[in-house]
Amino acid sequence: MMHWKISLVIAALLTSMTGAALHYRALYLGAEQAQQHIQAQAEAQHAALAQVNRQMQTVAALDLQHTRELENDKKHIAQLEHDVAAGRRRLHAKVTVQSALPAPAAWAIQEPSNSLKLLDETFSLSDLESSATKQK
Repeated sequence: MMHWKISLVIAALLTSMTGAALHYRALYLGAEQAQQHIQAQAEAQHAALAQVNRQMQTVAALDLQHTRELENDKKHIAQLEHDVAAGRRRLHAKVTVQSALPAPAAWAIQEPSNSLKLLDETFSLSDLESSATKQK
């Protein structure tokens, strides 16, 4: 009788130990997946940061180049202004003047139609008639 009780206790212990082992294994696998996900995010952020740094360096180099060109052009303009003021150089300007207003459309040049004249006469007659009616 005792043998089956001991066997039952041993089986229960093995079952509970197997259940605990499976539980902790699941926790370990979940933690490992979370770590891989976080590591992938960190690598993506690092790559994005490296890209931004490269872009900043490119922009800084272009800014430096354009600043130098601007300073050089300002010095050149100042030297030219000084030479013109001193009479060592002459300033020549080639200018073409364009018409400020475009040519009027064809409809704008035509005589007004007869209907507009009739309309003008109607309004002027009605004004005269109304004033004549008021005077009577």
